[in-house]
Amino acid sequence: MSTKIFRVAPPTAAAAGSTVYGAGVAEEAKTNAINNYNGISKIVNSNINNTIIALKAISTIGITVANRVLKSEGDSKAENKGSDTKSEEEGIVYKRKEKTGKEKDYVGQAKDSIRYKKRQKEHQRANKDADYEFEEIDRGKPGKDLDRREQKHIDEGGGPTNKSNPNGGLQNKRNQIKKPKEPKEPKEPTDNG
Repeated sequence: MSTKIFRVAPPTAAAAGSTVYGAGVAEEAKTNAINNYNGISKIVNSNINNTIIALKAISTIGITVANRVLKSEGDSKAENKGSDTKSEEEGIVYKRKEKTGKEKDYVGQAKDSIRYKKRQKEHQRANKDADYEFEEIDRGKPGKDLDRREQKHIDEGGGPTNKSNPNGGLQNKRNQIKKPKEPKEPKEPTDNG
């Protein structure tokens, strides 16, 4: 019986020293695992005697590592599905209040809870002397739905304070959804005759 040496998928550029970050690492491992699995499957299917060689190859090529990466990726997706994903998918409309009453309230939005936390820090950094408290006042699907909900609360708060609305009830400088202009009344034709 002759022994055949089989070559499994060679390392890619990432394994050879290039840098792959984030999801790229998982994709790289997934691609290698699939290529190695396909190569080994061909070996196993070609000859039963080669099965032992193929099994040895499996233990040395790192499919176990790739499977762990794939499994951990799947576990994180499963964990997200098990939790309340609706709240993670929803954006937040919030009201910022200055505790001493020196400033008007502000209504804003964030596409998710992570962005909401970042917005709170941004508000505080921009106004170091202020003491803010934040209140979630509505939730909605990011995009037009969230814009409509924010605009509803801006309107309820008295609108933004700006040149066209100097007595606005909020510190906001603009509406989230541009208000349609009032139609101009047509001019009556002049009689030049």
